Amino acid sequence: MPKPALISSCVGTCSMGSAPTTLTVISTSQVNAGGKPVANVNNDSPSEIAPCGMCSSLQNPAVANLTSMNQGVLTPAPCNPKFLPMEPGKPNVLVGGKPMANIGSMAKCTIGQGCVTFSPAQTSVM
Repeated sequence: MPKPALISSCVGTCSMGSAPTTLTVISTSQVNAGGKPVANVNNDSPSEIAPCGMCSSLQNPAVANLTSMNQGVLTPAPCNPKFLPMEPGKPNVLVGGKPMANIGSMAKCTIGQGCVTFSPAQTSVM
């Protein structure tokens, strides 16, 4: 079954974050669904995927440092994400020359090692 495209305003959750995030597609591709820009796998910048509240991953140096200072008690730190391009995407549908991001595409954080997954903001399929 085809999966809906990720569009601006999709809500995402991080496996290591304490709060939801919203996808804001900053694009010049002019591809829209439901009147909103469609994401491609490279829409992964911090200005497009907002921080997810507090990070609880010990892989995040800030969390590890705070936890160490708190005698080993896990101490979350503000999320400051840096994402890899989303995967897997839909390689046979291009948006701005890159594969379209759809439901099931995940953005992996290189700092806290969490993965952001998104819920659909629209139901039409591309």
